[in-house]
Amino acid sequence: LGGGLFDFIGMDACLMAMTEIAYQIKDFTKIFIASENIEQAPGWHYDAIFQQLIKKPRFYSAIPLANLIVNSFELFHRPHNNMYTQSVMDLTTIAALKDNISTLAATCLSAKQQDSLRNSILYARKNCIEFDNGHFIDLHDFYRILLKKITTK
Repeated sequence: LGGGLFDFIGMDACLMAMTEIAYQIKDFTKIFIASENIEQAPGWHYDAIFQQLIKKPRFYSAIPLANLIVNSFELFHRPHNNMYTQSVMDLTTIAALKDNISTLAATCLSAKQQDSLRNSILYARKNCIEFDNGHFIDLHDFYRILLKKITTK
């Protein structure tokens, strides 16, 4: 790329919208499109995406095209299934998120000695949104539940 960036990187595959993957590609793009759940077999709705690109090719810079991909995914999958995810991520803040997760992980390790914090962490993990039979969680939902739990005591 000669020091440049891709306009966006999109992954039409299951379980790709993870912090670990986003962090790995942060040096190659500022925009990441992916699903954190299992995708249904059809994946992205390419027909709808290409129809719009043919109609208005100059309109679709990176952000509008990323939004088109996500919105067409939703319109295609919503009538058939309510368990779908697809998102656009701004990777300019991913390093800060990684640092925050590292801080939380260190706090979790030290929480073994603090029953109240340990119980709050376990509660948040048990009650947050899960994907792929509980192997993966929605980080935002985990943080939301944990923050609510520790600030309402």
